[in-house]
Amino acid sequence: MEAISTHDIHPIGHPDPPIVGLPAARQLLACAIAGGKVSEEGIHRFAEVSLVEARQAWDACRDAGLVSESGSIEQIVAITLVDELPPQQLAAIRAKAARAWMTEGPKYFLDQVERAQALGGLLPLDEIVELSERAGHMSLSLHDYASAVPLFQMAIEFDISGELDIMAERMCALASALDGLGKVSEARDYFARAAALAEHSGNGGLVAAAAIQYALPVDWYAGDSKAIALLARASSMDLCAADEVRVLAARSLVEMRIPVAPVDDQQVAWVTRPRVAHDLADKALEKSAQMATDVRALAHLAWRTTHRSPKDLDRRREVSRESLNLAQEMRSPTYQVESAVWLAVDAVKSCDSPLYDEAPSVARWVAERDGNPRLIWRAHTLLCGAAHMDGNVDEAEKWRMRARDVGQSVSSPGWLAADLLLLGETVVSLRDPDFTTTNLLPEDSPALVNPIGRAVAALLHAEVGDLSTAERMMRKSLRQLDPESSYLLLATRCADVSLRLGNPTIAEEIHAVLSPWQGHYSVDSNGWWIDGPVELWLALLLDTMGRIDESWRLLEAAELAAKGMDDTRSLRKITELRLKLERATMTSPTSNPSDSLLSPRQQTIVKLISEGYTNREIADQLSFSVSTIRAETVAIYRILEVDGRAEAVAKLSRLSPTGNFGQ
Repeated sequence: MEAISTHDIHPIGHPDPPIVGLPAARQLLACAIAGGKVSEEGIHRFAEVSLVEARQAWDACRDAGLVSESGSIEQIVAITLVDELPPQQLAAIRAKAARAWMTEGPKYFLDQVERAQALGGLLPLDEIVELSERAGHMSLSLHDYASAVPLFQMAIEFDISGELDIMAERMCALASALDGLGKVSEARDYFARAAALAEHSGNGGLVAAAAIQYALPVDWYAGDSKAIALLARASSMDLCAADEVRVLAARSLVEMRIPVAPVDDQQVAWVTRPRVAHDLADKALEKSAQMATDVRALAHLAWRTTHRSPKDLDRRREVSRESLNLAQEMRSPTYQVESAVWLAVDAVKSCDSPLYDEAPSVARWVAERDGNPRLIWRAHTLLCGAAHMDGNVDEAEKWRMRARDVGQSVSSPGWLAADLLLLGETVVSLRDPDFTTTNLLPEDSPALVNPIGRAVAALLHAEVGDLSTAERMMRKSLRQLDPESSYLLLATRCADVSLRLGNPTIAEEIHAVLSPWQGHYSVDSNGWWIDGPVELWLALLLDTMGRIDESWRLLEAAELAAKGMDDTRSLRKITELRLKLERATMTSPTSNPSDSLLSPRQQTIVKLISEGYTNREIADQLSFSVSTIRAETVAIYRILEVDGRAEAVAKLSRLSPTGNFGQ
């Protein structure tokens, strides 16, 4: 940088700092203006003089009326002073200012650019565009979406290059920032505009990128005709192999579901199209195997999202785990939260408690760290479902209300579906007649468009004694069972209605639907409603059908699964059913005397005791803790009114001479 002459400022041999003359003070102030920091500190930094000289220059300019007492400067004065600086010195100051702004962060940069503009356009437009874009990308990397939006808006506003691809890329960046603030509709508008610009310039890769981002998040914009059109236009262009896979994956997501009777901008029910979507998703996953992380991440997420049938669970767990790993590697908050939600659902369905504990925690941590309201809404709905499984209705209601508030604030197209389902879960959990009556829905309610919503409404009608309406609603829901849309939850909700109706024929129909899925847990596709082990609902149905022995056998498996998941709500149901079965067994005229005294598990333990097994060996065989077996043994002694193992075996031998102890 050209040095500022200070010969008249520093006379040789002068013992004290001299008073800075006005001509030199004007030049020093001009340096501060060019640097965007009109102050003593700005003179010190950008004119590269001591703090003492900077203070003297500032005082001189203020005394001369160039700077007001408040530190402001008129625009015409600022322009005149900067024009007096040599071009080489001005360029060096601007470069130094740009570096300073970038290192001090986007917010400082934005303030300085706006201040420089207010002082009369002292920065050339091309510099504003370049620096705004750089600071905008810095803001995105820091998840500072509030700063990124005006920075990219500034870059777009002042861009006079006429380069369509560059403008499209900036619009995509602005859209990403808007999405981070939860302004999904505005973001989609910019993605669509970016796709149009890129198509006009013939850039297929950029059209694909904009179209894919427009299509996400797909669950809440299912079947969007504009997304389908944008992806079709991208498909028709010259794409590289990676972009072809990305478009395939995005098409599978968009074309998997068609919304049924949306309510304003809300989607509450869908028709699935697995034949179309599965083929696209399968091809995308296969072709992505050796590609970059972001391509594989989208392909995995698309495959998982489009394969929700219980039959795909084993493969889905693998894909869900890999999907989250890839999302973590990408550091993409949207992919991380979505992948964590799907993994949580798969963990529940396969009774994997440790994995389920992990997945919602990841979703919540990523969403809250990122600050995107849409992702926070997604995590909160998942936490509401977990609280219900714990039997904590108050905690569940807290998360439901938080999710509703966030969803409404950003007009998330899925907030209504989530809120209606989660509210229904609260009503069912409380079993309060007055509360149930208050929440009965009219026949034209949006909730009844959704089969699960209709099944829940049927249950509420059964609760208040309106059995004919309950059966009609339940049968209609049962006809809408779809393997790709919360299949097990809808079946167990219908099972719950049939239990209230006490109709063995209906129970048999639902039993046939659920029987193939023993070993699975009933949960909806988003993890909002966790309805317990399939074996529990089969046991309940068998009890209604009068098949008590079969109900007993399934109850043991149900209890193991519920304990493994720490499912308080299901364990409560299991206890209630066990007591009911014990009473029925005790009053059955055809039962063995030993059956009426001991539960099936206790009978099994006595049988193993009679065969000489220790408590430790029995615990290993039955997959229980030793303390559980010890407690059951004590209970057996109390029921039989005996003092030890030998007496217990002897007494049961007298009661059951065949020695089968009810087995």
